[in-house]
Amino acid sequence: MEGTTAAGIDPIGSDDAPYPEDLWNALEAMSKETQADFVSIPHNSNLSKGYMFSKTTLKGQPIDEEYARQRMKWEPIVEATQIKGDSETHPGLTPDDEFANFERFDFYLQAFPQAQGYKIQKGDTVRSALKNGLELAGDIGVNPFKLGMIGSTDAHTAIASAEEPNFWGKVATDSTPATKRRDDDDGYADGRQSFNGWNMSAAGLAAVWSTDNTRQGIVAAMKRRETYATTGPRIQVRLFAGWEFAEEDAQSPEIASIGYAGGVPMGGELSAAPAVLRRAS
Repeated sequence: MEGTTAAGIDPIGSDDAPYPEDLWNALEAMSKETQADFVSIPHNSNLSKGYMFSKTTLKGQPIDEEYARQRMKWEPIVEATQIKGDSETHPGLTPDDEFANFERFDFYLQAFPQAQGYKIQKGDTVRSALKNGLELAGDIGVNPFKLGMIGSTDAHTAIASAEEPNFWGKVATDSTPATKRRDDDDGYADGRQSFNGWNMSAAGLAAVWSTDNTRQGIVAAMKRRETYATTGPRIQVRLFAGWEFAEEDAQSPEIASIGYAGGVPMGGELSAAPAVLRRAS
């Protein structure tokens, strides 16, 4: 971070922060300087070539307690699905999961021939991250991958048109079947098929249970991981876990009050296996 400009604080770019810990350090400094809150959200891990949720750092060093605690602080949630594919899991890793083939995107964002040979790796998926995190917690006492989840569009249109019948494409030039390109003008390809607007999904949405519709409230909800991802329909999902819930609590109009009083919401921490109180509509 170079300092301030006439308009305020300089943004942190990849030239300032080529490694994740550089970004976290810069966010720490900026937060102290501005008293602002920040959240860093891992993006498109399915294209990370195994690096995103590896048990080693990007520099190849084993994750230690200090690194894990820093990552926990700045990366409480993860983007689990978006236009460029689903990052939860992959049939190459969970072949017995009938839903693992959902919204695959088998391209690297590189030009041919570097984009050839897409291969999903354990460090690419969120489900693997959760398992790696538990294993790291056993090894070093800290879980750096205790993650909430969101979905995103990654559309460059500023339009949240994430349902398939209303999908406007990633960019304004591929918003209709007539304009959606079939040729790979950017040179992204794997030697078998072109990466173009037809390869993309309508993507996901970030759902956040916030106390109020303000930036402060939304960031606070993200930090406590009270979030979930949906892949288009604006389904409302609420989940609490505790030990004292009754069967009729799930039908109560006061489910939130009951849930908070008797347990913890999605993203919360538990010390033993609980009962689950959930509702979706």
